Order: sequence, then C-alpha cells, then structure tokens
Amino acid sequence: MRIEILQTYIISANPQKNFAAMKRDIEIAKQKKVHLILFPEMALPGYFNGDIWEQNSFLKECEHHTNEIALLSKDIHIIFGSVG
Repeated sequence: MRIEILQTYIISANPQKNFAAMKRDIEIAKQKKVHLILFPEMALPGYFNGDIWEQNSFLKECEHHTNEIALLSKDIHIIFGSVG
C-alpha cells in the first residue's frame, strides 16, 4: 500500500483555494498510484479566528468542496479535515 502524507500550505478561511490545492495534490497522487492520501486537519477550511463558523454561507461552501473531494476519491482513499 502506498501512502502519501502531506503538509500543505493552507490559507485561512479560504476553502476555495484550499480545495484547488488539494485537488491538484490528489491528481498527482493518483498519477503516482498512491492508495491513501492524508491531508492535515482543517485542510479545507483552514484555521481562523472569529465567528466565521457561524456563517451559513461559509459552512455551505465547505460542504460543497467536501462533496467535490468525495467525487475525486475514485481509485484513492482521502483523509482530510473540514467543517460542515
């Protein structure tokens, strides 16, 4: 089993850019025939201060990108942190 553990640059409170980076990393891992890719906790939403957790639009955006990552999981297992 090939496992890839990533310590990626995560942008605080920016799931769109974090998703784009994760998608790129997943595609590269698939090319390398990796079976399991592990991202850091909070890889999708990023760490942040404040009350953004209470904003429904932010949570919906995280949920949308979580579903997109699920679609990318064909032929690879993906573990990552998010909210939603």
